[in-house]
Amino acid sequence: MRAIALVKLGRKSEAGATIDAALARNPDDAVTHANQGWAYLEQSDSKRALEHFREALRLDPTNEWARAGIVEALKARNIIYGLMLRYFLWMSKLSTGAQWGIIIGGYLLNRVLTGTARANPDLAPWLLPFRILFLVAVLLTWTADPLFNLLLRLNKFGRLALSDEQSTASSWFATVVLPALASLALCFVYGFDSVFLLSALVFGLLMIPVAGMFKAHRGWPRTLLICYTGVLAVIGLTALFFLGLGAWQGGSDGRSWIKTGNGTLGLFVAGCVIFMWGANVIIPIRPKR
Repeated sequence: MRAIALVKLGRKSEAGATIDAALARNPDDAVTHANQGWAYLEQSDSKRALEHFREALRLDPTNEWARAGIVEALKARNIIYGLMLRYFLWMSKLSTGAQWGIIIGGYLLNRVLTGTARANPDLAPWLLPFRILFLVAVLLTWTADPLFNLLLRLNKFGRLALSDEQSTASSWFATVVLPALASLALCFVYGFDSVFLLSALVFGLLMIPVAGMFKAHRGWPRTLLICYTGVLAVIGLTALFFLGLGAWQGGSDGRSWIKTGNGTLGLFVAGCVIFMWGANVIIPIRPKR
């Protein structure tokens, strides 16, 4: 454990020396091999990390620390998830206050960029890539884990390494990511001014709470987020129903339904934003048993 503490403090060379010494004394210690795997993950060396995680599981098939590590190492072979994993590991070393400072700072920076783009239309095209990059980063922060777990289920070895909870979370995630992709595909058929674009928006935003509810610890924190996510899903689907009904009816009646649908959609979007801020408070809480 001292080696992992050194890694968390950023003292990777000392951590490596400590683990190497432990392996020299006892090369058949599963925990030490798992620690070495996590140390290599900190160094973005997923290949060597996998070797040690596999050895740890060979020595002790019940080693949960190694099983979790092998899942992360397999996903880290994807360059996008590898970057996200480095961000997650870096954030885990920071204090709660520092983490909140980064979250709030990113939000304020995006607001500044948005305001600057509105005030200076000539700069808007140059600022747009940074704003999109920020939104993609926020989305991946919430969804990278279940998304890549879902992809890992296509790997015959990877799906065996996933825990039951990881498999369940990725299945729930599939119930929103697949309709989002299907709706986006239908936009190319029926046009981006159709209700399918709004459907892609609703299911796309639902990816955040569906992924986030499994980040909370079991007990009342997870139950609360699951219930909130269920309410959000009902509101979002209701908005789509009203908007679809309005598009189908047309005329004054249709415009009335579309107005109601837009109001409901606004409530849904606001609920998703509230979820992101509220979940960041709830997720770290460990309920007393």
